[in-house]
Amino acid sequence: REWTIDTLYTRLAVTDSVLHLDTLYTEWKGALATGSGTLGWARPHDGTITLRLAADSLTAFDSLALALSGQTRDTARREQHVLAGRATAQVAIAGSLDTLQVAGVFGVHGFEFQGLRSPADSGSFRYTGGATPTFAGALRGDSISVLTDTLLKSAWQFHSTSLAVAGRPDSLAWSLGTGVGGISRVDGTGLYLRHDGGGVLAVDTLALDLPTRSWRLEAPTSVTLGDSAPVLT
Repeated sequence: REWTIDTLYTRLAVTDSVLHLDTLYTEWKGALATGSGTLGWARPHDGTITLRLAADSLTAFDSLALALSGQTRDTARREQHVLAGRATAQVAIAGSLDTLQVAGVFGVHGFEFQGLRSPADSGSFRYTGGATPTFAGALRGDSISVLTDTLLKSAWQFHSTSLAVAGRPDSLAWSLGTGVGGISRVDGTGLYLRHDGGGVLAVDTLALDLPTRSWRLEAPTSVTLGDSAPVLT
């Protein structure tokens, strides 16, 4: 997938094993990115480059979103909308090229894509490179609607939704919480372990609050995922 960049301007130099980004400016359909700073070429040299993104419209990324999500669009289904919304983001890249540290925050307003609708979402992420890279990320949404029919009358409603992960690529701690339909709520925490041929989804805590009663997981459990059917232990 591709899109056209209308304007690109940058001044870049390397002196004394330090990468200098004096100016970065790029503009394309409804979006603008700027940046500046320094970055070490290798340890012990370091620095920080700050990038800022502002998009008045996300529609230019619609084909990319379809490709990354593996979805197709049926134009006969009215609930399937093109990607829309406004977004802002700030990313700080620090350290040197061999041990990068990346941290960022972002916000999206008026998000629409296929059957998803969400008026306001925000998130953050952090990555530390090196021999054993680590990653952490969090996503929060005040209200999320998932439309399920062409009459636009049937939808799943989620509110106060949060998702967080942290750890290494082969071992990620996770937590999830969301209200469902305004009267129920699900919260859980656990760990995902990846190995050759599959992975293990460990559930440490799980709580389900319904209008008439509440459920709690009495003991940690796990689900083994692989080529065959999942195995619950």
